[in-house]
Amino acid sequence: MKSWDRRRKNILFLGLVLLAFLSMPLYMNYLPASERLGIFFLETDGIRGPFLHLPLFLHRMGLGIQACCKISVFCINLACLVTSFFCFTEVAGNCYAGFAGSFCYCFSVYYVYINMVRGSLGEMTAFIFLPLYGLGLWQLYTWAPDRKGYWKSGILLGMGLTGIGLSCIPAAFIFSGITLLVVLLLAPRTFCRRTFAVLALSVCAAAVLTAGLTVPYAEKMLSGSLYADTAGGSSFAARALLPSQLLLPFHGNSNYDYEPQDHSGHIGLGLPFLLLIMLWTAEAFLGKKKKEDSVWRQICFMTGLCVLSAFLCTTAFPWRLLAQSGWPLWILSEHIGYPWRFLAPAVLSGSMAVALYGGRIWKRGKKAMAFFLLIVTVCNVLSGIYLMDSLLYTTEPNPSYEAAPRYQEAEFIFYISE
Repeated sequence: MKSWDRRRKNILFLGLVLLAFLSMPLYMNYLPASERLGIFFLETDGIRGPFLHLPLFLHRMGLGIQACCKISVFCINLACLVTSFFCFTEVAGNCYAGFAGSFCYCFSVYYVYINMVRGSLGEMTAFIFLPLYGLGLWQLYTWAPDRKGYWKSGILLGMGLTGIGLSCIPAAFIFSGITLLVVLLLAPRTFCRRTFAVLALSVCAAAVLTAGLTVPYAEKMLSGSLYADTAGGSSFAARALLPSQLLLPFHGNSNYDYEPQDHSGHIGLGLPFLLLIMLWTAEAFLGKKKKEDSVWRQICFMTGLCVLSAFLCTTAFPWRLLAQSGWPLWILSEHIGYPWRFLAPAVLSGSMAVALYGGRIWKRGKKAMAFFLLIVTVCNVLSGIYLMDSLLYTTEPNPSYEAAPRYQEAEFIFYISE
């Protein structure tokens, strides 16, 4: 019992430290690395949902816009830490390994970018539900169908898909495609009667619960009356990351000259996931064959999905050709907006792979786990330092920034300004 209490206190302390760093925007009245100084609760009709009722309620209770923004950011960061820690601990079977995965997830370059640069509450809120989605799929395909409580995996999957759909429509498009890919890759297991039933029920439940938002959005999208990001068609392809940016995530160069201070050139995988891929590659080619090791197969699948998702972000993938091949693909890419949004599934699958590695290392003893946590911490800190350093020294915030006219007409629009 004492050992468990000590472990719980250690995790609580580390979690509070991470929460303090993630909530940097709470300590000032502007985003530290953003040219707009703004946190947007609604950037397009697609980044919208019931989660905006919290800042709206707080604002109607008499709180200022800045206070509403700060409370919302704090709640999102706290929920993101809690759900990621819970889900990755379930995946790894160890709380320290789960913490390592949560650390990589919440301090990923992508999450820091949308938190401290874009200030997009829709994408940040979706990050709360991605671990639930990942845990649901993991249990669905790794647990035996006759296991007691197998149906609970469908609840987690449904909650994850519902939360993503209500938070950020572009992310919902991406993870719908990821779900379809996983279903096809694991087809023999997918069409097992009980697995298929749980999967179908969870997807249908998510579709029904999000219909109030997604159906009107789809109607407007198909009619062409809905505004979408300017990154449609060839512009969408032009906004893909250079492959070198994934290798040097903290010091890439923006290739969007027509948009001043667009910091998309600084986004990338991050040092922890690059080391994960290197470790996995070395173990796969130089280590012993482990065909019967189920954990190793899970690590291979998660790391492979991370690599594939990262590849989809780059100019190496033929987005331009696909966008020109048909109207549906052009419309879909237009409303996803940016190829680098495919980093979200890369971060999720990579963090799950880190947690699985941590679960294996825990079996080698506490010293091995302490060394593993040290490496994870150093990698995340270095990645974050270089990212923020490159952003802070290339940003000249515009205190007079105002929301564009199309934003000002929106019902729920908040932004921080000096």
